[in-house]
Amino acid sequence: MVGYFVGLLAFTSVLVLRGEAFQLFVPMCYVLAFVALPGWPAYAGVVAANIPWLMVLGRTRAGCCSTSP
Repeated sequence: MVGYFVGLLAFTSVLVLRGEAFQLFVPMCYVLAFVALPGWPAYAGVVAANIPWLMVLGRTRAGCCSTSP
């Protein structure tokens, strides 16, 4: 199930990078962390579920300060 969860995070990250409308899928990763991962790794899965949002935040901040005409 760990492989399933990692794949789900990767797929969600790709979708979120393609379009910000896919951010609706990210909260689902929090719930699926407790469904797919047993015991204490579920808490690490919840922390890892922040990766798609952090990727979008990094992409937006990188583009906000460009000084090109």
